[in-house]
Amino acid sequence: LDRLCAAVPSLRPLLKESPEAEVKEASLEFPISADSASDAAEDLVKADAEAADAWEGYAVSAALTACELQRATGAAETAIQAATKSAESGGQAECDALQLRITQADEFSEKIFARCPQRSLARRIVSLYKESYTGALEVVRQRRRAQWRCVAGLLWRFRGTLPFIGLSSLLSMVLGAFSAMRHHYQAAVINLAKDAATGAAGNGQRSSIGETVAAMMVRDRKS
Repeated sequence: LDRLCAAVPSLRPLLKESPEAEVKEASLEFPISADSASDAAEDLVKADAEAADAWEGYAVSAALTACELQRATGAAETAIQAATKSAESGGQAECDALQLRITQADEFSEKIFARCPQRSLARRIVSLYKESYTGALEVVRQRRRAQWRCVAGLLWRFRGTLPFIGLSSLLSMVLGAFSAMRHHYQAAVINLAKDAATGAAGNGQRSSIGETVAAMMVRDRKS
């Protein structure tokens, strides 16, 4: 806990026995994950919702969430900067991982506010990773703005060909509609021939091969 308190100083007031050892360099790497700490705290809450140890466990999980958000944010920023320097589209995997961690943090917040008996304690626990959460959101927004700027740049670059692209798309839709009408008419002719043959069979008459061939010739001629 000494390294975790060094990385997230606001965790100390939420612990009954705060570690006294001072750590010169805070680390964001820990052998336990925020999800594991949250699961352990949840088991304690199920046994006794008023147990102080349970909410200390949630506080530790929130501090670990702050560290994980900072790590994911740093990885995304590094990938985006590298992609920007090389003029390539990169960093998508890191941004997806960051977005997933943000979603998990949102779910964790909802669980804390739903189960914590004291609203003030829930706010203090969630505030442990508020700063890291805000920074992560800003990186995701920057990535999206960069993507939109890239799209706008491509549209501006090929602005002279946009009218032709629109016209070709319109012609494709019109030709597709005419083709669909043709197939629809063929299907209608076949259905009429089937209905005629079925009606003749119902009247005790058998349709001849010539009538069937005539119906097929009408269909081919109309198509």
